[in-house]
Amino acid sequence: MNLDKISSIAEILSSVAVLITLVYLAVQTKQNTDAVIATSRQSAMLADIDWLDSAMDNPFNFAVADSTEMSPERERVFYLQLVKWLRIREFVWFQHDLGLVDSDYLESYVAPARVLFVSERSRQAFQQYSGDPEFKRYMSGEVDGLEGLSP
Repeated sequence: MNLDKISSIAEILSSVAVLITLVYLAVQTKQNTDAVIATSRQSAMLADIDWLDSAMDNPFNFAVADSTEMSPERERVFYLQLVKWLRIREFVWFQHDLGLVDSDYLESYVAPARVLFVSERSRQAFQQYSGDPEFKRYMSGEVDGLEGLSP
């Protein structure tokens, strides 16, 4: 065998090795992306469960917030529950913006706004929310349409 044939075989083998490496990296990237998406969804779900736990510890009917007298402490708890709820949705909204979750998933997290932001008091709390301006504009579309709805 002459040197040209050996060189040609080595080139073919190196090309095959590069191809195998690229396939391996593609598989690893897909698995990593899937893991990031799963972690993102798990984080949102755990935060939501934590919010529900705190809401059960401090039960409140958000729909009738306007007709309920609140102490300053209760008013703070009310506001902070709404802020926590919004922060969770903002996280999911960011994940959607990055393409990590689809629109249906985002909508499933935003849908409870129809219950939480029916009262004027909760809408005022929303106006005080200082999250991402784009997220606030997105949520405004959900919250502004609730005015006049009955609980």
